[in-house]
Amino acid sequence: MHGQLRFAAELHTARLRPLSSFAGATLTVRPLRGHRPQLQRQPQHDFAVRWMMQPIAHVVVIPQEIALPIPPSDGSSSTQFQDKFIAFVDILGFSDMVREAESKADGDFSRLLELTKLFGAPEGGTLCPSSAHISKDLNFTLTQISDCAVISAEVSPAGVINLIGCCFGIKMRLMNEGVLCRGIITRRNILHTNTQFFGTGYMSAYEGERKVSVFKIDNTEKGTPFIQVDDSVVEYVTMYGDECVKTLFGRMTKSDGTDTAIWPFDRLAIIPSTVVGPDFDPHRFKTSVQRSREYRRETLRSFELAEAATDDEKVRRKIAHYKKGFRDVIKRLDEKERALDEMIETGFIPYGKVFK
Repeated sequence: MHGQLRFAAELHTARLRPLSSFAGATLTVRPLRGHRPQLQRQPQHDFAVRWMMQPIAHVVVIPQEIALPIPPSDGSSSTQFQDKFIAFVDILGFSDMVREAESKADGDFSRLLELTKLFGAPEGGTLCPSSAHISKDLNFTLTQISDCAVISAEVSPAGVINLIGCCFGIKMRLMNEGVLCRGIITRRNILHTNTQFFGTGYMSAYEGERKVSVFKIDNTEKGTPFIQVDDSVVEYVTMYGDECVKTLFGRMTKSDGTDTAIWPFDRLAIIPSTVVGPDFDPHRFKTSVQRSREYRRETLRSFELAEAATDDEKVRRKIAHYKKGFRDVIKRLDEKERALDEMIETGFIPYGKVFK
């Protein structure tokens, strides 16, 4: 055998692999942090490597006579395509904002610059820090160009949930500014650095962004204003995510029965929330609920003004999704206030329960 053979293996492809054809070879295993390989003898195989419950970083079989150092699996190489989770997120209506800014006498672009800053910084690893991962930084990369951003992370449970969390944050920040965005989260090959990106993964995400259809009102609607999560990503979370990953994924996404997308409205509806302890004051908490509701009403008004200012029916349909979402949030906050009024009136406080 000549050269070096590398096998990238994950739980759904981590079947027992016969190695009898590699006689005289040295088997080197680089595991995900915190997990150990199990070597097992099987009736039908001389020797096999199996990974239990978590993805394998990679398995390398190297002939003894030409054993070489194993390249780092932390994404430090900038000249190779990598299998990664990829997100492409685009601010909708940005071109119109640019034309409007240029038409003004002062040509002030400060508003546009502030919006692009809402994509955030390329940081990873803050969510589910104990979940399985390959690199400490999750090979997390974010590149922002004009009105869009490309974000990628390693294929691991920690990698996928931190990419989802990043997109959730982008969605929330832009939405609170009265701005629509749309995107796609997928998994494919990409070469991604802080300054450049290319590969079939990026191409797929770029092309898929315009075809987002999750939560469509009818079959004629195209390009709904959400960050859609590809089925391959949903399946990965379902099959390999631990309790933390699955819980946070459920909190940050929603399915329409066919497709899944980042969904910020449920989170807004539970702000504020608390565990009802001995120092719980329903009067003070009611004030917090009223403040939260006023914030949501202000954002709703910004979308209503944007709707009134356009004659484009496609834009109006996109805005309608957000209006419905915020009205549902406000309705739930109204219900929360009524529950607090009942506590105040009856004096019955449900101590020990989560109030959200």
